[in-house]
Amino acid sequence: MNPTTYTDNERAEIRDVLDYPNRLSRSLQFLETTASVTIPPNPIDRVVFQDDARTAVKAAARNRGNILLIGRPGVGKSMLANMFEDVMSRTLGDYLRQRDALVAIPGRDRNRIKIIGMDPPDASRLLDVTIKAYNTVAEQSEPFSMEKQISEVRLMRNLVLVLALLSIMVGLLYPFGLVLTGVGLMGALFLYLKEKDLESQEKVHASTGKSDSRSIKELYDMLPEMLYDPRQEEHLMGRVSEPTEKSMKGGFRWDPYQSGGLGTPAHKRAFLGALSKYPIIYVDELKTLIKNGFVPDLLEIMQNGEYRLEGGKTGSSADSSQNMVPANFLLFASCNHDTYRYLVDEGEGALLSRFHGKGRVVELRSEVAETPARIRELAQYIKQEIQTINEEFEEQWGEIIRREGHEGVRRRNLEAFGRVPAGTFRLEAREFGRDAIAEMVKELRSRASNGRLSAMLRPLNGIIRETEMDAISENSPVVTAHHVAQAIGRNVGLEGALMADAIRYKRELKDYLETATTGVGYVVGLAVFTSAESGQMYGTLMPIKCQVLKGNADVVTTTGRLGEIAKESAQNVRAYIKRLIDVMVPLEMHIQYIQTHSGVEGDSASIATDIGLISDLTQIPVSQKHAITGSLVGNVVVAVGGVTAKLRAACDREIEMAGACIPWQNRRDVEPLLLNTDYEYVEADGIPGVRIYREPEKEKPFDVYFVKTRYDAYRIMLGLNESELLERIRSGVSSIESQRPSEHRETESA
Repeated sequence: MNPTTYTDNERAEIRDVLDYPNRLSRSLQFLETTASVTIPPNPIDRVVFQDDARTAVKAAARNRGNILLIGRPGVGKSMLANMFEDVMSRTLGDYLRQRDALVAIPGRDRNRIKIIGMDPPDASRLLDVTIKAYNTVAEQSEPFSMEKQISEVRLMRNLVLVLALLSIMVGLLYPFGLVLTGVGLMGALFLYLKEKDLESQEKVHASTGKSDSRSIKELYDMLPEMLYDPRQEEHLMGRVSEPTEKSMKGGFRWDPYQSGGLGTPAHKRAFLGALSKYPIIYVDELKTLIKNGFVPDLLEIMQNGEYRLEGGKTGSSADSSQNMVPANFLLFASCNHDTYRYLVDEGEGALLSRFHGKGRVVELRSEVAETPARIRELAQYIKQEIQTINEEFEEQWGEIIRREGHEGVRRRNLEAFGRVPAGTFRLEAREFGRDAIAEMVKELRSRASNGRLSAMLRPLNGIIRETEMDAISENSPVVTAHHVAQAIGRNVGLEGALMADAIRYKRELKDYLETATTGVGYVVGLAVFTSAESGQMYGTLMPIKCQVLKGNADVVTTTGRLGEIAKESAQNVRAYIKRLIDVMVPLEMHIQYIQTHSGVEGDSASIATDIGLISDLTQIPVSQKHAITGSLVGNVVVAVGGVTAKLRAACDREIEMAGACIPWQNRRDVEPLLLNTDYEYVEADGIPGVRIYREPEKEKPFDVYFVKTRYDAYRIMLGLNESELLERIRSGVSSIESQRPSEHRETESA
């Protein structure tokens, strides 16, 4: 395929890419700063980028259905749960909440209790009446004393001790008497310990402040216990971080004092779990529910709407309730895609049916298309965070500001902020300017692909706070793009710092290989690391060495801890090259991903390995000033992920690369790099591209070419057109055919 097949319409699409900064500017014309942005009164509408999820939550709120949210961390699952609770509180909260108070009373034996539902005022009156009656009797009772029990044990101990001493004299005459002596002494020791135990129990009872007699203690043990009072619960939703039987159902606390009349009765040790206290249960990570093995119990409770309170598990005693405890609730759960796939594969259809049958299963988006409406939502999200920061300032510093003014805050935080201006300093969150929002759009575009915005917004919270601190410390009236760029550079976390070290090493490795080799068989690929904690992408250079040798069989050997997709990609590249050269000679192909200690996965390096192998076959050096990424499918180069981050790495001023080749389908991924810089349209041998200037005054250009076929890539990376390349390939094959199997040709300089 000839590289001159780009049409005028396709070139016009490249010029549309160049118009991106103007389009973004027009999308931001609705504001100067976020001061003009209003926050929606409906809490559900404050969740941005998740239209389907908002619709599902509203529908579930109307229909009282269960909800399962599926998505990556940071896309808004917890925020939707909070909003769902708020909507339910304002609409159906009075009807959802358990109306009866749950009161525990003694059961038919000491290990059984009975739980009864009562009108809350009636339950309070019952408790007040019984406690008042108990106090009246207690005031007339004699002080608690265990002297009688202690005296009886002491008398018995002395009697056994005397008998033991007498048995010694018997033992002098008859040896078996010494056995009686030992038994007697052991009995005396046991009774001594029992006496001390009773004395300690008496002291413990006295230390509680209760001086009632044993009969009054027994009366106290009969008093009912309030397990749940709906008037004391403010929230509709119970958040269960670890859904076990104890946290979900409840149980019985362990009582260390079970003798001497000090034991606490079972109904006073009972406690209820979330299922009976809250009408909405939120399980933030469904994987924990599966891991703890509580799914069967949960399904049974959801089916019956009640359960029996039981103990005997870890940290509780073996008691139970005679009757059932009510449990009518909605389940609001979230998980990632792996957990959902596990539920499907392992046959947990009964749990999923609870969401499909009465409720919704919603997949939250991890990326959304960049549109003016989405940019408005992003501005709204930033405004919401600004409001939250101001509320935190008021909570933490409000009293100091009212007493000492902002100057007091400045003085106290001088060390914390490092540089705080005097005079007009005010501890107030600044509004984001238009250019700052554009920089946030750029960051979200860099974390996604193909003209889309990343929907993982939680990591932005740290960046927003960083920018606010910078703007406050500089006393800037608004947050600017400079503040955002600074904050993004610092807000990388531990994972990002480790990646930065690896990226720096790859730069040095690339520079060394460029000076130490002729470039034959060497190609500069591009890779990307994605932070699991923030979703941020970090591009890096990936040097690759390729060799083609005559062998005994057609094989491809790869190194560098490759994943399954990368291994299959190498096999596909071998097949493409064999078809291109169209010879029957067995070829050994070797692909070395240099210094890839952390492994390689994906097929985005397939076009790079193809070029490297062709270079070694034809002995044509690969341009070491150009990097390349793309997935090779036959002769066509198709889109890959993380291209914006990859181009950022290749465009680094320190390594002085001249340009890069990316798939035509990824042309939109160049758009974020055009902000706040000079650029222009460029062509090389009919292949369109964009020239980005890395320095002011149009200095240090970096050319990005959009290739559609492998021949387009050969043109840029090897400097040959299709006919010239095929001629060199035939020459290279002839050279290989004359070699002995596995004979190595080394043409590089030492």
